[in-house]
Amino acid sequence: MMKALAAVAAIAAASILGGCITQTGFHWTDDSPKKNETVKGIVDLKGVETADVRRRGLEPEAYFFLLISAEGTDVDVKGFKFDPDKVLGPSVKMTEEPGVAEFANSECAPPVGQEVSYATEDPVAAEPPPNKAFDATFKAEVGGSGAGIVGLVGSGQWYDDGDGNPEEPGSSGDTYECSGFATTVLATKQFEMPTP
Repeated sequence: MMKALAAVAAIAAASILGGCITQTGFHWTDDSPKKNETVKGIVDLKGVETADVRRRGLEPEAYFFLLISAEGTDVDVKGFKFDPDKVLGPSVKMTEEPGVAEFANSECAPPVGQEVSYATEDPVAAEPPPNKAFDATFKAEVGGSGAGIVGLVGSGQWYDDGDGNPEEPGSSGDTYECSGFATTVLATKQFEMPTP
């Protein structure tokens, strides 16, 4: 499974579209939790210097999204937030948006397991200050013995055409830019690693 993840991560890295936010890493507060424990996932982000979004014909604001594509059992994710430390301004709650996973993955990387995707409730600034570090976070509730997941955590920006619905790029005015992906494992001691 880890070899398969490494191959997908290489494809993901080659597929990044050069957006205004780059994902510099991902980590858990504890990647070997005890059963029935809640841990936090932290997506490390940074603003990058790039061509101005207006010159590229994009809106100055976009929805920020997180994708989790993983295999495993008995792990519940929730409490997604963009910039919880308020580095760029007010923290923004993120809600589940299944369409983003469907269409962003066609631009970024193939899925490796079950997928969930969350996007900010409202658009945020598409161009954060260059080199400004911030993050997005979520919680993972781990169940009983043998609980765990292995997969990818990715992020990006969704430029909506104004209707508030994720749609396939090319057939609508929606555009997706990928910030990056990271492989991850969250596992109790009894977790059995899925085989490809």
